[in-house]
Formats: sequence, C-alpha cells, structure tokens
Amino acid sequence: MELTKDILEIIYYLTAGPLLVYIAIRGLKQIKVAKQNSRTNNKREAFKSAAEQCCVFGEKIIPLEGNLRDEKHSFFDKFNVKIKEKGFEIKPNGDVLEDEIDKLNNSKYITDLLNSLEGFAVYFISGVAAEKIGYITTGRSYCEIVKRLMPVIALSFKNGHYKNLMLLFIEWNNRLEKEKLEFKKREIEKKLNNKGEGLKINPIGVKK
Repeated sequence: MELTKDILEIIYYLTAGPLLVYIAIRGLKQIKVAKQNSRTNNKREAFKSAAEQCCVFGEKIIPLEGNLRDEKHSFFDKFNVKIKEKGFEIKPNGDVLEDEIDKLNNSKYITDLLNSLEGFAVYFISGVAAEKIGYITTGRSYCEIVKRLMPVIALSFKNGHYKNLMLLFIEWNNRLEKEKLEFKKREIEKKLNNKGEGLKINPIGVKK
C-alpha cells in the first residue's frame, strides 16, 4: 500500500509541473488575445466615433457657419488674428461700433456654432474619436472656421470656456503649418536639384 502511495506521489510530481506550466501558458495566451481584442474593439469604436463627428461637422457645423456668414457681421473684420505655436494674438484694426456688438449678441447662430465646435473637439481631445481621421477629413475647414471666430472665442476663452475647441485648433493648425513648410521645402529642394552644379571655371594655369 505504501509503495503504491509513493508511486502515485512520484507520478503526481512528475506530471503536475508540466501541467501547471501548460495551464499558465494557456492563461497568458488567453490574456494576450483578450487584450488584442480589446484594442481592436477600441480602435473600431474610435474610428466609428470619428466618422460620426465628421458627419456632425458636415451636417451641422458647416451650415451654422454659413448661416452666420449670411448675417453679415462686420465685427469679425475689425481684428487682425495672428496664430502662434501655442496660442494666438488679436489686435483691433479699427473701431468696433456698439451696434456691431449688439448685432452679434443677437445672432441666432453664434452660440450654437461655438457650442457645436466645442462638442466636436471634445471627442478628439479626449481620444474617444480617432483624431487623425478627424484631421484628414475636417482639419482645414475646422481651423478656418475657428480662426474667423477667434475674436469672440478669445473673450470666452479667458473666462474658461471653449478650452477643447482651442486645444484642437492649436494642434491641427500647427500640423497644417508644418505640412505647408514641408511642401515648400520639397519644392525648394526640387528647384535646387534642377539647377545642377553649374559651370565650373578654373583659374588660368590650373588644370581641370
């Protein structure tokens, strides 16, 4: 009986080790697969959210901006806006009349437009939506709209409003500027290459 017990214990110790290793490896593989599935699902949802927000931009924000333009506010033309790498600078280039301010305050679209832009930006700044997809699809138009509205945004931004709107604008505007500079660089390099090395003229008495 004791001999049988000893044999069973030996068999257990011989088989338990490899079995536990197998279980551990299998568990690690399952965890890895679960993480990969989670990343894939998160990426899919981010792309989906980006597509939805791009639709919002086209179906809501663009029409609102068009309606605001139709109201013909001269207020926006009274400022020079200079965009910097981490902010902006606004200087008046004329006197802003009180009736121009009143007209803007009574606009049917300005508040809705700004709030829609802020809501749009939240998705990309938070990472819920794929930021690169949003940039490729709407980046240039977004920056043009925000830049035009900057005189109004600047006043609200100082009071703590539209932070996500500004963060996204600075990020995308810097990227646009970088792309412009890289394009100019390629054009200059192309022209330089086309010029060749030019004619080599050696001094008299110096062999080529």
